[in-house]
Amino acid sequence: MNKKLWILGLVLIIFSATLLTLPTAHATTTTYTLTFKEQGLPHNASWNITIGNKTYKSWTNQIVYNGYGSITYKINSPKYFSSNITTGTLNLSKNTTINILFTPKYTGILFIEYNLPTNSSWQIDSGNKTQNTTTTYIYFTNITGGFTYIAEPYSSIFKPIAGYIVCKNLTIIYLNFTKAIYEVIFISSGLSNYQPITVTLDNQTKSGTYVIFYLTNGTYNYSIAQVPGYITSSSEGSVSVSGPTVEVIPFRVNEILYQQNQNEIIALFIIAVGILALIIYLAKGRRRIR
Repeated sequence: MNKKLWILGLVLIIFSATLLTLPTAHATTTTYTLTFKEQGLPHNASWNITIGNKTYKSWTNQIVYNGYGSITYKINSPKYFSSNITTGTLNLSKNTTINILFTPKYTGILFIEYNLPTNSSWQIDSGNKTQNTTTTYIYFTNITGGFTYIAEPYSSIFKPIAGYIVCKNLTIIYLNFTKAIYEVIFISSGLSNYQPITVTLDNQTKSGTYVIFYLTNGTYNYSIAQVPGYITSSSEGSVSVSGPTVEVIPFRVNEILYQQNQNEIIALFIIAVGILALIIYLAKGRRRIR
């Protein structure tokens, strides 16, 4: 009996060891892509969707979620907009796309800007009301009739835009802000006619009897190359640009170099006269010998 129990125990131990060495089967779960695509929002406008307890935000026209099984979502409409879908539930068992259409809630004027850097501040001034934002749009609601406006970026690099619109229902105005670019001209004084100058500014080097740069608002450092025979006290400096600008670079003759040149000329003249006198003397001496 004891022998049978011992054999049974040995068999159980071997069987258990065999089970432990078998590979473990892991359950694999396939995930699918749920894509929310929006239409109707201004470019770069932010919007978000809540799935479960997590919120997903985007500045593009789509939000992508990867998962599987039962999904509950909520569309969080941006300010001034409503969506054709607010909430929903689905069983995510294949790649799925949900299209969302945002529409303005009110009549009025929707200003949408282009070209400003992300998060730039700008405003719309209508005379009796001003709105500012760091997003890409400003919405004046419940506006009817004539509307005069000035759109102004806070950065002076960009030009303001002014206009007048007659608003009946919803009116959308696209604002294409462009950089304010001005001529900055460097001219010289004190140089001989048509003597060129060379100016380096904003990583550009240009030469000419006068030099023109095209720059936005700001302060720029410049340097002036040496002109042979002349000196200037403005070989380096800075110029502030807020409109068309003329920068005059004064030159004067290098007196020391001029005096050196004069001395050299006089010395060469004396040497030449001495050589000539020696030649005349030697010529007269030969005549006497003859």
